[in-house]
Amino acid sequence: MSLIRLFNLLVKKNIKVAILVIVISIATIMSSVGLLSLSAFIISYCALHPSIADIMVPVVGVRFLGLSRGVFRYLERLISHDTTFKLLSKLRAWLYGKVEAADMDVYMQMDKEDIFTRIINDIETLQEFYLRTFNPFMVSIIIGLLGCILLSFFGKIVALGFFLSYIFTIIFVPLLIWSCTKGMNKEIILKLSKIKVKLLDLISGTADIFANSAMLRYKENLDSQLKNLYALQTKLAIWQSISNNSIFFLSNVTMVICLITSAIIIRQNNLNGVTLAIVALSTIALFEAASQIPLMFQRLEQTKASADRIFNMADNCTRKADGNNESTEISLVGKCIELDKVDFKYPGSDKILLKDISFKLSKGKKIAIVGSSGVGKSTLSFIMLNWLKTQMGSVKIDGHSLTSLKQEKIEEQFSVVNQQIYFFNASIKNNLLIANSSSTQEEIEKVVEICGMKEFIKSLPEGYETEMGENGMKISGGQRQRLGIARAMLKNSSFLIMDEITAGMDMLLEKKFLESLYKNIRDKGILMITHRLIAMEKMDEILVLDKGFIVERGTHKELINKNGLYFKMYELQRQYLSR
Repeated sequence: MSLIRLFNLLVKKNIKVAILVIVISIATIMSSVGLLSLSAFIISYCALHPSIADIMVPVVGVRFLGLSRGVFRYLERLISHDTTFKLLSKLRAWLYGKVEAADMDVYMQMDKEDIFTRIINDIETLQEFYLRTFNPFMVSIIIGLLGCILLSFFGKIVALGFFLSYIFTIIFVPLLIWSCTKGMNKEIILKLSKIKVKLLDLISGTADIFANSAMLRYKENLDSQLKNLYALQTKLAIWQSISNNSIFFLSNVTMVICLITSAIIIRQNNLNGVTLAIVALSTIALFEAASQIPLMFQRLEQTKASADRIFNMADNCTRKADGNNESTEISLVGKCIELDKVDFKYPGSDKILLKDISFKLSKGKKIAIVGSSGVGKSTLSFIMLNWLKTQMGSVKIDGHSLTSLKQEKIEEQFSVVNQQIYFFNASIKNNLLIANSSSTQEEIEKVVEICGMKEFIKSLPEGYETEMGENGMKISGGQRQRLGIARAMLKNSSFLIMDEITAGMDMLLEKKFLESLYKNIRDKGILMITHRLIAMEKMDEILVLDKGFIVERGTHKELINKNGLYFKMYELQRQYLSR
C-alpha cells in the first residue's frame, strides 16, 4: 500500500515528466546501440575494401549518434534528478506540515530525533524509487522489446535467444538476489535510524554524560551498534557486487548465444557475414538497460521500509476534525474558561489521573494549582489548551465547549510558559517577537522591565540584538524563565498559564518577581502551577491537588486556617527556609 501511495506522489502527479524521462532514457540507450552497431558495420565492411563513398553515411551516423548519446544522457540526468529533488523537497514540506498540524497529545508521544531522521533520511531514500527502480524498470522492458524487434531482422532464432536471456536477467536474477538479501535493507534502515537518534541524543546530553563519567559506556554501546551495522552493510555490499558482475557475465553469455545463432544462419547463406559484429555489439549495448535491474528488488525493499515509516508517521499525525461546521462563526472574547467535573486518564492506562475537577478562571482572576510532583498539575493545563482530551466532564471558553471550537481559536486565547522554555538560535528581540510579531520596541521594553531583565539586556554589548545561542544557552536558567514570561506577556491573549516558572530562581528573587508580575498583569486570567508556595496571598483562589482530586480550595488565609494539606506543605516550606 505504501508503494502505491508513493507511486501516486512521485509518479502519477508528474506522469508527463516521467514519460518524458523514459523516452529520453530509451533514446540514450538506442543511440548507444546505433553507435556500436554502425561502428561494427564500418569495421567489418572495411575489411572488404569498399569505396570511401560507401561508408560516408555510416561515418556521419556514428558522429551523430555519438553526440546525441551524450546530449540525451545529459538531458535524462538533468530532468530526472531535477524532478526528483523538487518532489522530495515538496514531500519533506508535506511531512513537516503533517507533524506541525498533529494533535498535541500525539506530538508529545513522538520521538523528536526520530521525526528528524524520517524527514531527512527516509525521504532521501525515496529517490531510489524514481531514479533507480521505476524509471530503469520501465526502460528495461521497452528496450527489451525493441531489442527483440531489432535482432529479429537478423533471424528469429537470434531474437529468441536474446529474449530468453534478457528475461532471465531482468526477472529471475533480481528475484534470486532479493531472496538472498531479503530483509537486509529494512534492517539497515532501522539500525541506521536508531544510531542517528542515539547520536543526536548523545550530542544533546554530552555535558551530563561527562559529568556522570558515562562517556566510555555510551561510546562502547554506540561502537557495538556501528559494528553490527557495518557487518550487515558489508554482507549486502557483497551481494551487490555479485549482482553487478552477473550483468556483465550474462551480457557476454547472451552475446555468445546471439553469435552462435547468427553464425548458423550465415552458414545457411541466409545472412551476410558483415552482420556478425553488429549482432555482437548491439547485444552488449542493449544490456545497458538491464544494468540496474538486479538490485531493483533490494532498492524496492529499502524504499518500502522508508515509505512505511514516512506514511505511518503522516497517518498518526493527521489531525482529527476539530470543531463543528459552526465553529468558524464563533467569536471568542475570552471572558472565562470553565472546567466542570473533568475526568482524565492517558490512553492505554487504567489509572485515572484527574477526577471531578471543577473551577472557573475569569479575566483578571489569579488561580494557583499546587500539589506534589506527578499529581496532574501540568496535565490540567494541557486539558485547558485542548492538547489532551477528557473522558468525562466539559471544558468551555465563554460558554462554548472546546469540542465545538477550532484548535487555532482555542490557542489564540492562551499565553503559555512551560517548565522547559525553548529559545531559538536568534537574537533576544526576535525570540520575544515570536509571541507577537507586531510588537513595538516600547512594548518589548515594558514587558522586559516588568520581568526584571531590563538592566541585564542593557548591559549586553548588542542589547536586544544579542544572539541567544542554541535553546538560549548563553544566558542562565532563571533569565530564560523571565524572558519566556516576557514573551508570553506580549501575546494578545486572555489567559496566562505559568507552569513552574520560578524553578530557576532563588526564593527571595522569586517573591519579588512574582509580586511585580501580579501587580502589572491585570488584563489576563492567570493560572499559576507550582509546588513552591511563594506569594500565595496574592492569589484569588488556590486549588490543592492530591491523588487526582481537588482536596482543598480557597484563599491563602482560608487554607492556612483549615490546618489541612496546604497548611502542612506551607509549614514544611517555612521550616526549610528558616534553617
